[in-house]
Amino acid sequence: MRKSIKAISVLLVFVLMMSLTACGDAKKLQGYWKQSADNTSGYSELKASFGEILLNSDGTYKKTASTEYVGFGGSYSEAGTYTVNQDLLQLTFKSEDGKTVTYTYKLDGEILTLSLSGDSIKLKKENK
Repeated sequence: MRKSIKAISVLLVFVLMMSLTACGDAKKLQGYWKQSADNTSGYSELKASFGEILLNSDGTYKKTASTEYVGFGGSYSEAGTYTVNQDLLQLTFKSEDGKTVTYTYKLDGEILTLSLSGDSIKLKKENK
């Protein structure tokens, strides 16, 4: 009986630690992120769709991108909600179809790397 109580206690501590890690990253991800200069080599759809993103503490986001660098004037923006689960950042667009996109992310200090379908982009945290 004592072994099973000990095993359950260890399991609960592990689950709690994993939950706190995810919460910690969610808090670190909050703020204004802008595409890094490291993304200048080559065109990719992911790079074109991210200029900057604001991740708010209430779980909402706003993302904008400019098409000027590819010869088209104008900008694109979207808003929605986001969730963080381990190494996944899930953005759900506020659109008629409620499209959801899930990125794998890596946070290294002030640099956020998002990856999707073999493509990746680096964003730098900025004060705004």
